[in-house]
Amino acid sequence: MDIVSSAQNALAITLTALFKPGNRITTDLYTYSNFIELAKLLHIQLVPIQGNEFGMLPDELGKQCSQLYIHGILLMSSCSNPTTIMIADFRKKELAVIIRKHHLILIKDDIHAFLTTGITFDYQDPMSNILLKQSV
Repeated sequence: MDIVSSAQNALAITLTALFKPGNRITTDLYTYSNFIELAKLLHIQLVPIQGNEFGMLPDELGKQCSQLYIHGILLMSSCSNPTTIMIADFRKKELAVIIRKHHLILIKDDIHAFLTTGITFDYQDPMSNILLKQSV
């Protein structure tokens, strides 16, 4: 765990430390607008992936990873911004298989996780528990 001054600060540190201009990061089709602007500033290409009510579609992620050289993935598993979709536990496991297979760096923006505690049974563990060595 690292201490940072804000989620935006953490994203800026992550992108500048782990990615280079021209690298590609997958995101949900609709994602955090400040992340989009930060990626533009750093010349990092975002690849939007279609999803459904359970989160990003694993088949679509796998297809993009096979067609393009993808370096990372941004996931907001507890409350996606701006859609508020919560990634179901089964979907986290499906996505983890693809993330492992393609050696992606998982950028886990899970700032709203504390809001789901005890409210829903679908939100079990953060993605970083599944992908300890590949997540930030």
